[in-house]
This record gives sequence, structure tokens and C-alpha cells, in this order.
Amino acid sequence: EQLPWLEEATRTADEALASLRPAPRGSAEPSAPPRPPSWSQRGGKLVIETAQLRLVLDEERGGCITSLEAQGREWIDGPANDLWVYRDSGGLWRMGQEFLGGTFRPIAKASDQPAALEIVERATELEVRITCTLADQHYRRTLWLRGDGATIWGQVRGIAPRESTVTCRFPSNLSAREVSMDVPGGALSRPLEKLYQPTYWAARSYAALRDEDDQRALAVLLSGPAALSAAPSASGPSARRYSGLLEWIALRNANRERAFRVVPIL
Repeated sequence: EQLPWLEEATRTADEALASLRPAPRGSAEPSAPPRPPSWSQRGGKLVIETAQLRLVLDEERGGCITSLEAQGREWIDGPANDLWVYRDSGGLWRMGQEFLGGTFRPIAKASDQPAALEIVERATELEVRITCTLADQHYRRTLWLRGDGATIWGQVRGIAPRESTVTCRFPSNLSAREVSMDVPGGALSRPLEKLYQPTYWAARSYAALRDEDDQRALAVLLSGPAALSAAPSASGPSARRYSGLLEWIALRNANRERAFRVVPIL
């Protein structure tokens, strides 16, 4: 019975947000069609340059993004667009870290093994395909970039192993105290952690981090509702206070909550 209320709240929020957008100006000249970015490949590294971004993808690091420059500075401090497979003893209602005796731990990472890059240049964009095998399952990550933008489009295809969760990670070098996102009915900011380590929050279509010092921001635009985490650093002087990591669930195959791997939880 709550579904109509959620749909009505979503419509109301969308209408309110639409009313805040600036009205389009008078007729503008048609813009030139987008073109693919420039790129080069040497020694297993792919360099892509758009009007606003410079990316390096490294085959030795699983085809992950190992450098992302924008506005004249580096934005990441680890392999980005990385796939992690977690052993997850959770189920429909809880993840493995959310109950005593549960398990939620990484068992495989794409960045730990080499992966070949397949590059396809199209009329308006560049497509990069990365295939890998993790926990005996095959995955394909695909990136699309245009020459005139600062957006990286991505997709993950595969099947999560039984009792596992597969995430996509983007470790930026931002220092944020909270993560912002939209939900049915509006938008809000949430703490990096609440009760569980890590804490996964439900977002409707986007999540964003904003640096506390220089106000730089990084956002992930989701194709649909998803759960994501912005787990804080586990070490250093700012441990458990700041985070630059965005990690969202791409695939999940957790069947039933089991404590200590054998005790079903009802």
C-alpha cells in the first residue's frame, strides 16, 4: 500500500527540482556533433584525453584507471573502475557485516591481475572494453567517453558467484565528511558510517562527495536505484572521519543470512 505514496512523493520532488532549473534561452545555434577523444596506447597503458579529462588505463592493473587528471590536478589515489568480489553471508534483508557472525570480506580484485583492453573508436565516442575473471566468473567492464565532456559512462556485465557481492570502486583523493544522494521524495546528505562498517546506503539515481577544503566534487550517476558506500579511511590522522571512496554494488547473489556460515537467521 506504500507504493502509491512513494510514486506520488517522487513525482512531487521531480516537479520541484524541475522548477528550479533555469529556463532555456532563446533559440541557439545547433551545436557540432560530439567527437571521440584523442587516445594512444603504449606498453600496456591507454591514455585518453578529452577536453576536460586525461585518463590512464593500465592493463597490468586489471584495466583499471590508474590516473585521472582534471583542472590541472590528479583526482584518484588508487585503481578506479576496479571490481571487488566480497564473500557475503547476508541475504535479502541484511548484508554480512550487519549481524553477529556474518561475513563481508573481499576475496578477489580486478586490479590484482592483468587484463587486456579492447578499444573501439566510433563516430561520436570512444569505447573501451575490459574483460576479467574473478572467483571463477567472467566480467566485462565497458567505458564510453566523448571528446568534449567530463563524464565517463560505464557498465558492468557478469554474474555474481553464490553468496557474493560484486562492487565497482572509485577511490578519489577528496576528503569528504558525508555523502549526498537522492532518494524517493528528495535529496539528503548521510554520514560515511552508521552502525556498520562499511555502511551501504540506498540511493535513487546519484551520489556525490564534496571535498571539505577545496570544494571539488565527484558524482556517480546510477542507471537505477542502488546501494553504495563511502567508507572512510581506516588509518592515518583523519581515520574514520573523511573519505574519498565511492563504491557501489554492481551485482549481488546473497541468498540467505547465515551466522558463522552455518546458522540460518530468520
